[in-house]
Amino acid sequence: MSATVTNNVPTTRIHKASKAVLDELSKEMKLSKVDVLDIALETLRRERILKAANESYARMRRDPKASAKFDAEVAAWDTTLGDGLETV
Repeated sequence: MSATVTNNVPTTRIHKASKAVLDELSKEMKLSKVDVLDIALETLRRERILKAANESYARMRRDPKASAKFDAEVAAWDTTLGDGLETV
């Protein structure tokens, strides 16, 4: 993949198959190709963040001391549920 700038508008080459998918999604979603790409990139970014968080959580759960510390902290916060305040 390479990028160039033409008339102050950045362009990026994509494979023909990706272009076909982009065209299809753009038409189906009734959005511009730029908007479809923005949504796809944001979705991928969020997926990666969640994957990293899940991996960190799993790593913490494999450590008995860290897991017990986490559970104790959650239990301490759970006591605030009975404070009589309304939940929003």
